[in-house]
Amino acid sequence: MSQSSYFEEPIEIVRHRITKIEIFEITSDELDALESAFAQENRSLAFFTSTLSIFVTCAIGWLTTGHTLTPTAQQVVAGVTFACFFLTLWFGFNWRQATKQRPKIIQRIKERRRLT
Repeated sequence: MSQSSYFEEPIEIVRHRITKIEIFEITSDELDALESAFAQENRSLAFFTSTLSIFVTCAIGWLTTGHTLTPTAQQVVAGVTFACFFLTLWFGFNWRQATKQRPKIIQRIKERRRLT
């Protein structure tokens, strides 16, 4: 098959109908809260994954080459490893809290529909 005939073949288009659209009124405070929740969630997830990768890298390095390091170097590597471990826990906890905040805001918006 030549390349020109490949591009000239008709493309089948499938259209799916939208059967229902729900529109919810939202206040500017709720919109700001949603934006803030998304930002906090994304930021915490980014820091969590970064500190997790640094922790794993330091831990593997410490476990594989720790016996060849001087005592001072071992203490430095251990300190960095433990610091990254606790930062990973902290950002993981923050990310988990942020993922719980957003559904609460959305639920509050959807509950307004039942009240009207």
